[in-house]
Amino acid sequence: MSIAFTKMNSQGNDFIIIDNTSQNIKFKPELILSLCSRETIGCDQLLIIKLGNNNSVECIIYNQDGTQAKQCGNGMRAIMLYLKTKFNFSSCSIIVGDIAYQARYLDENNISIDMGAPFFLLESPNSKDSSDLTFESENIVCHVESSTENGKLSFSYAPILIGNFHCVVFSKDCYTHKEHISNILNSVYDDGANISFLLNYHELISDPTINLIIRVNERGAGWTKSCGSAASAAGAFCIQNFLKDNHHKNSINVEQEGGTLKVNWGNVSESQNEATNLTLIGPSTYEYDNVWNE
Repeated sequence: MSIAFTKMNSQGNDFIIIDNTSQNIKFKPELILSLCSRETIGCDQLLIIKLGNNNSVECIIYNQDGTQAKQCGNGMRAIMLYLKTKFNFSSCSIIVGDIAYQARYLDENNISIDMGAPFFLLESPNSKDSSDLTFESENIVCHVESSTENGKLSFSYAPILIGNFHCVVFSKDCYTHKEHISNILNSVYDDGANISFLLNYHELISDPTINLIIRVNERGAGWTKSCGSAASAAGAFCIQNFLKDNHHKNSINVEQEGGTLKVNWGNVSESQNEATNLTLIGPSTYEYDNVWNE
């Protein structure tokens, strides 16, 4: 079987895009894993698209491990650039599941995605090992204390839903304990979590003009150079937690190893029921077209 594909890259987050409009390929688990393997083509996410009417495109997102993702900000920017390159689209509606995300192409460095409204999940998770873990909720954050071989480890995070589920960890020096914290959070949420570590959160509080720097452990892909929905969740947390009230700011630049993304969240509401949509802006890159023979 021959499969035509396009390789795209959004700040080190790489994708295989397969236009299945006319190819009509059946994507079984073994085929997905084979395509995503670094021993063949390799990618962080596999994006299967079908073109519809009125500049709309249906998309299924597979992580490198074969699990499905509900959203991918970097991937949707790659799709927008793909549609611009192949069909001269300047905007489109990308449908993932039952949600339509609006995308606009300004240039290769400025592709905007309407990511939807972020929701802060206010309840603590149920610990599967209550003897070693304690959770305490306070407003939009959870405080965790864990018993380790070296004593107690405490950290705080915000659980946020923005298409995908994210845990935004913001405690000072949290990245030093990144693997232990990742293991804890993945153990207490049944489907795991995308976990962002804010490296300079306390410096940002003092100087809101600097970029927020994050590192991301992405569910289904592992440590990644860039994650669009993670940047969106981290940006939403900072805007909600102190930027909008203390500094009258509704935007922030989020810097990752692969580059910087801009997060805009205008008219932030105090009510979850009235939350407005967040916009993610950044680049994507076309790499090459090829045909894969199974």
